[in-house]
Amino acid sequence: MGVFINSERKEISMKYGDLRNKQGITEKEFLARYDAGRYDRPSVTVDMLVFSITGEMKKELKILMVKRGNHPFLGYWALPGGFVNMDESLDAAALRELKEETGIEDICMEQLYTWGDVDRDPRTRVIGCSYMAIVDSSKLAVKAGDDAEDAAWFKVECSSIDQKKPINNVRLVLSNDRDTLEAIIKVDRAFVGNTARVSRVISESRGIAFDHGKIIEYAVESMRNRLEYRDIGLLTE
Repeated sequence: MGVFINSERKEISMKYGDLRNKQGITEKEFLARYDAGRYDRPSVTVDMLVFSITGEMKKELKILMVKRGNHPFLGYWALPGGFVNMDESLDAAALRELKEETGIEDICMEQLYTWGDVDRDPRTRVIGCSYMAIVDSSKLAVKAGDDAEDAAWFKVECSSIDQKKPINNVRLVLSNDRDTLEAIIKVDRAFVGNTARVSRVISESRGIAFDHGKIIEYAVESMRNRLEYRDIGLLTE
């Protein structure tokens, strides 16, 4: 794919390379003078939602989380992930971070959603791209690494506290034998004509780092809508 893009780019440059803008300069001259520091450049992260369905009779949805070993949110549980390097794609960064923090590699992930709230990370302006995968946890050897202090599977319970429309409060509970994490997400659906605009705000959070509570809630709703997991009986409303 990269060869095709580079070849196409070269062909376009040969065809339009002599065109001049209002300042009378060509594209080559423009790029040579371009100042990348003219605009602030936010950091970009990738966050991976790795789900697994376990159990034979009573099926349970589980998600892989890592315990943070550094500030911010030291000791909190978060989705595996990290910052994207300047020389790698989003997909490559997602695979690298997942392997570094959990030891998992060679799984199929799909890009789910991009998160861009201004204050979502206390360190700096961060845009986050989330990825999702559904795997067989029994075939994976999870081992915490990099800056993750621990890695563990948590049972996922996501249910509506009320059904008031257009605002719905959703309780997310993540639990295992050692820890119980919880978040309340306010989901506000506003309709402009035939277009629905949905916003998610975390009103309460306990033990879950950053805005990862609402990212998990969004992923659960996405699975419900696309794969009809209601029949499993583990994603109650």
